[in-house]
Amino acid sequence: MEYQRLAPAEEWSEAETRIEHIDNQLQKKKQKEQKQEEQKQEEQKQEERTPPPAPTRETKLVVPAGVSYSLWGLGVVGLGSSIYFGTQSNVNRASIEENCFNQICSSNAQPLLQQQKSDALYSDIALGVGLSAIGTAIWLGFNPSSQQKIQVSPHHISLLGRF
Repeated sequence: MEYQRLAPAEEWSEAETRIEHIDNQLQKKKQKEQKQEEQKQEEQKQEERTPPPAPTRETKLVVPAGVSYSLWGLGVVGLGSSIYFGTQSNVNRASIEENCFNQICSSNAQPLLQQQKSDALYSDIALGVGLSAIGTAIWLGFNPSSQQKIQVSPHHISLLGRF
């Protein structure tokens, strides 16, 4: 050993003890570093196994005032159309009853029957559109836009607020 050439013989055993002590400390330090590295690798593996949460983005829904008025207009037109087509359906029904006896109809009643069914369908659709538009307009009127949020993520879109 190199220290033996430089140190007197009586200090050799003390030098060897110190060297052993330093070697032990270095080994402990290396073992500690290895454990830390293993823990980091294990944590990385766990992170890789667990998918990250889907990114979300929240934005406030700002509804211009004109939208509410437009919905009211659409609702009124829808209800008016429903009344018109409902009335037309009832008029055609009266004509069909004149041309039919005991549910046996002449060939003249077939176009009226088809028109009556179409008018009834249009009346139902217009009623649904009108009521939906008016309901939405009322909802927008009673809920300030500052309380509403849209949350968007890759898997869904949701409207948050007080309903």
